[in-house]
Amino acid sequence: MTPEGGEPKISAAPIPARMLAYLVDFVCPLGTFVVLVVLAVQHSPSTWWTLAWATTAAAVAGMVGRNRILRQGRTGRTWGRILTGTRTVVGSHDRSPGIPRTVLRETAHFVDLLPVLIIWLWPWRGRAGQSFADALAGTWVITDRTAAAAADRRTARRMALVSVVGFASALVLLCICRYRA
Repeated sequence: MTPEGGEPKISAAPIPARMLAYLVDFVCPLGTFVVLVVLAVQHSPSTWWTLAWATTAAAVAGMVGRNRILRQGRTGRTWGRILTGTRTVVGSHDRSPGIPRTVLRETAHFVDLLPVLIIWLWPWRGRAGQSFADALAGTWVITDRTAAAAADRRTARRMALVSVVGFASALVLLCICRYRA
């Protein structure tokens, strides 16, 4: 949001930081989810293994939903945002977006990601670095300089490591199962 007749009071976070946050929050867990679903459908010898793979995939999907919707809606910070020192806020008010606005923002990101990856290109063209989804939801991604952000950084690093290791482990499992079959 901009003040009446002027430039925004806040400045957008750097695009590389936003990309890294998206990678940690969404791409790695989504890759893990897809690999686990493939393993459950194609390579499980029994119903118990299929149930185990499917339960794990559901847990990953739940973790992503909790992080991207609930955490971001309530605090403006996801694990990736904490790791990169950024935060999602409403307009220039420096307050968290809330669950409904976050759902709108995440849905818009999903929609704009499908056709031409506008999510990555829009901040360079958009008004003051706002993505398409941010403009639609009235939110901004800013650099977070609060004390809470610094305190949460250690936890975020741990969660980012879990996300990347989980994705790599799922890929290794897929390769092992593929070559054993």
